Amino acid sequence: MAGFTSGEGCFHPSGGITKSRNKVGIGVELVFQITQHTRDEELLKNLITYFECGSYVVSSKKQWGVFSMYKIRG
Repeated sequence: MAGFTSGEGCFHPSGGITKSRNKVGIGVELVFQITQHTRDEELLKNLITYFECGSYVVSSKKQWGVFSMYKIRG
């Protein structure tokens, strides 16, 4: 995971502020993403199985795919 993340991965805010039980009362949901060429589609789909969460989406031009994870089950 470290290799994929350092090369083509990132964390970013999902676009909203949510209510939270922390002291401030608000939180930001982060999204973890890894982008790869579509030839690696099976690899990214296997991450969904491994982590038991996430999604895989192909770009509109079908050149790359994106694995996204919002929350790990715990």
